[in-house]
Amino acid sequence: MVVAKDRLHSFGCIGLLILIGCTLYLDLFHGLSLGQDRIGYHPIYRVRQSLAVAVSRLHDPPAGGYLAYRSVLNVLTENGFAIFDDEPGQQLGPQGWEALLNDGPRLDRIIREAKDVAIDAAAPPDIIRANELGLADYMYVSFRLFGDKISSFYYFFFLLVAVTCLLYVLQFRDNLFLLFLLVIFLGELYFLENYAHSYGVQQNTVSNSRLFSGLSLVPALHILLLLWQRQPPGPFTVAAVIVQSLIFAFLLSCRTELVWQVAMIAAVGCGIGLSVLLRQRDQERRSLIGRLAPLWPAAIFLVVVFAYSAAVSMIADQRYAMEPKAHIVWHEFMIGLLRSSNELRREYIGDAPHGKSDKGVYAAVMRDLNARNDSSSPIARRLDDGQLTIEPMRGWAEYDRLVRSLVLRIVRDHPVAVLETVPAKIKEQIFWYDNPIRHSMSWENLRVPIILIAAGALICMGAGGFTDGAAMAGSATGVIAIVLLFATATPMIEPSEFSIGTLFCYLGVVAILVPYAMMLLIRAVITLKSNTEGVSSNDESVR
Repeated sequence: MVVAKDRLHSFGCIGLLILIGCTLYLDLFHGLSLGQDRIGYHPIYRVRQSLAVAVSRLHDPPAGGYLAYRSVLNVLTENGFAIFDDEPGQQLGPQGWEALLNDGPRLDRIIREAKDVAIDAAAPPDIIRANELGLADYMYVSFRLFGDKISSFYYFFFLLVAVTCLLYVLQFRDNLFLLFLLVIFLGELYFLENYAHSYGVQQNTVSNSRLFSGLSLVPALHILLLLWQRQPPGPFTVAAVIVQSLIFAFLLSCRTELVWQVAMIAAVGCGIGLSVLLRQRDQERRSLIGRLAPLWPAAIFLVVVFAYSAAVSMIADQRYAMEPKAHIVWHEFMIGLLRSSNELRREYIGDAPHGKSDKGVYAAVMRDLNARNDSSSPIARRLDDGQLTIEPMRGWAEYDRLVRSLVLRIVRDHPVAVLETVPAKIKEQIFWYDNPIRHSMSWENLRVPIILIAAGALICMGAGGFTDGAAMAGSATGVIAIVLLFATATPMIEPSEFSIGTLFCYLGVVAILVPYAMMLLIRAVITLKSNTEGVSSNDESVR
């Protein structure tokens, strides 16, 4: 009986591994069939500046410090990427930019032209303002690995997927349920390709950095599961944690949104550490370091992530002194508050137009400065009529500081109004996920992922994966609850269609609970049938 069970477990693991490989292969070629290797994406400014920095590194001598040669940037602006009035080239506008970003051969030609242009060393270089610097690294590595073309971004994305999945498989290859989790992720990745395609140029392709909070879940889950299992630090396990942490840190430098996953792992580590320290048993016989040894995956992860972030900041040129070197998070927080509360919007921007957009936040900051008559900020300027205005381009870090100050005062002065935004944000987030205009959750988008995940669930269930997991249901429920709690952070700041990590987490939980509930139902039916047959047998024996 035990031998048969072990053999069934082995067959189940092999079946899931085959399914993982086939699903990854299917994901790659499905994206190719949608043309996601031959297109760009919005936001146009972030893509343009990051592309200029990446191409500038390909020149001899390469530009350092996340600087873009002006000659390279001019090639981009002259070929359709012009945004501001003082830039050479025609401003194409929304429709023209959409045509540009969807034209792969045209983008390839522009990249080659920018790479071959003669550099004017006397021209001042440009920087990436108010955005993550890591996207330039992503583009540069893509060019180095796969050539100077737009498709390199797509292939590098799948290289990262393959590496993270391979490390995960090698670590958890004997655990049916954890292999099933990877099947769920790859099924969701197939869905993400359809989802991005539905939203058009705002997303367009899975290699858009706006969607990296989905890709980062595999390294984050790898670390979280090692913490949960209290795995000892073997050579491969430590090496895998370091590599996964580096990949995560790299993705974090491309997308600030991923910070909620850092907070999640830190919170789980603190929780485990606290529970260990509060135990009285064996405390005298074990040292403090010995008791905290199970936290080693979180410790390595946090050290790598913070060291990588510090390295990016140190490498950045001194021209970034007034820049955040990441996304302006407090600006997004303010948008979320103004968009979700009529009361806050009336009080902090009055009847100003564009109250639910970036311009609404600018108006709120200027109104706050004028109300306090505070001209001390280096980005504040007094107009001829005595009114204060702001010039964020002089320092986006200072701008975000002003927004942070305003947000914290709003939370302090209007806690009830802030709490009342939560239901509105949840409703808006559901709308963005299931957008009736874009048909983002249509059956056509979900059909194949559901089939793939259902196949994985059947293999896992048939091989006893859910039965084995039932013994750990209590602790697993706690882990799931923590993941879902932290996954709500992004929508609570600003609901949007780009909260992919949150979407993956909630869809993943549904994909776990449905087959688990089916297993419980089947077991209940079998138990009921057995009890009925037992009663019938007893009646026959009495007769």
